[in-house]
This record gives sequence, C-alpha cells and structure tokens, in this order.
Amino acid sequence: MTARVDGGTIWLVTKPSRGKTAAAERFVSIGTPVNIDEPFILNHRSTNSFLTVNSNQTDLTDFGLDLEVYSTRENGRGKISIMEAEFKGTAMPNNLSKPDLLSNELIFITASDPSQAVDNRSLPLPPSYEDLLDDLIHSLKANGLTSLIELRKSFQDLDRATGSSGSTLRPGSSGKNSSGNNDVPYGGILSGKLSLEDIKTALTSCDIITQDGYYDPLFQNLDHLHDGHIDYRELLGLLRGTIAPTEEQSISSTVSSRIDYLRSFW
Repeated sequence: MTARVDGGTIWLVTKPSRGKTAAAERFVSIGTPVNIDEPFILNHRSTNSFLTVNSNQTDLTDFGLDLEVYSTRENGRGKISIMEAEFKGTAMPNNLSKPDLLSNELIFITASDPSQAVDNRSLPLPPSYEDLLDDLIHSLKANGLTSLIELRKSFQDLDRATGSSGSTLRPGSSGKNSSGNNDVPYGGILSGKLSLEDIKTALTSCDIITQDGYYDPLFQNLDHLHDGHIDYRELLGLLRGTIAPTEEQSISSTVSSRIDYLRSFW
C-alpha cells in the first residue's frame, strides 16, 4: 500500500461515507493510515466499484471458511444533488456520495491473545517430484494418443526458433533455412535444451496449464546446471518411459495411418 495514488493504483482504501454523515471525514482522511478495528472500503479505481462479500456463498477449505468476493456499484438510497452542490461550491464528488452499504465495509481483525495466532491446522503436504511427474503424464494422456509426439515437435520447433544450440554459422552462410527464415542455426542443429519459459510455452500449446507455477518444482529439479534451462529430451524420456507397450504401438499405428493418408495426396 502507498499513501499516494499513482497510475498503477488499482484499489483505493477509503473510509465509509454513509452518505452525508461521514463524507467530509472520508475526504480529509485521504493518505492517512488505516487503523485496526476501524471499518474501511476498497474502491476499484478504474470502475469506481466497491469490493464486497457474499456471505451466502461459502466454501470450506483446508485454510478455513472462504467467502466469495466481488465488485459492486450498489449504494444505499438517498439523493446526493452533486451538480447543485458543485455549482454552489459547497461539495465535490470526493466528499459527497450516496450512503454505502454495510456489505461494502471491511475491517482488519487481529488476535488479542498470542495463543490465537498459533496455527494448528493440518494442511496437505506439497506435491512431490513423483506426484508432479505423474500429474503431467496423466494430463498429456488425457489430451490424446499423439500428445507426446506433438509436445516433442513443439520442443524442437522452439529449439530451432531460439537457436539455443549456440552453434556458429559457417563463414559466408546466411543461416537461413529452406524457407528463407533466419531462425534456425546452421544445419538445423538442435541443442536439446530450452528455457523454463519455453518449456511452459510448449506445454501450453498442448493444453497443459503451467501459468500457476504448479509444475515449477518439477522443472527446477530437471535444471541440473541451475542456469534456467533443462534438457527437454530428458523430460520426454521421463514422460515416454511410463507408456505401456500397447499404448506405444497404438500411437505408432495412429501416426503411420496419418502419414499414409497425407501421402495419398502427394
């Protein structure tokens, strides 16, 4: 939190106006600290809506009782006569507003007894390396038999595009591929390594969600040199090694049939 509003501000902390009762107090409190046990309102700066809680929508989780929060522009009843007040110079929109709803008011609650701050919850353990690998395998299998082949192709395409092999171009050569693009190292050499972000990009192209960082411990475990790159061939080997022979035969059959189908048009 900052005391001043700038271009990056998303939420504004203000005092409840309660109509004309505390409108002036809201205006003069701008930039002052938020005190414990005093109600406040979170106002979304760009939409001028309030963050409120729906007490009818609850969910019991490992962390306790969760309530649904959402933004609303609902106010209490009452006329505000903003234009008339501005014309007279007696008020501005900042210190003249409709009454706020009680559901918009929030408050910080702190423990009065140190023993209440002791966390006695039994939380689930974070997933292990084996759990993450198993989840990734199941996610790929759920996307179809050819998902592993598509993932390998995506890895190789990114490897060529980034030129991460570090190979030097032959003197006088342009480094272009047969299509005239400059994004392939000489000879199309693949390094077999990609950055962690490129790995996530390839997985995302195969409909695997990686933005939440769930698989990050798995990727970091494969980053043996701690340089932000992993050998995607090692990852593919881990994923491929768990496929049953019958599934592998089915994949090969599917790929072969597709190739034969394409050749029929040549």
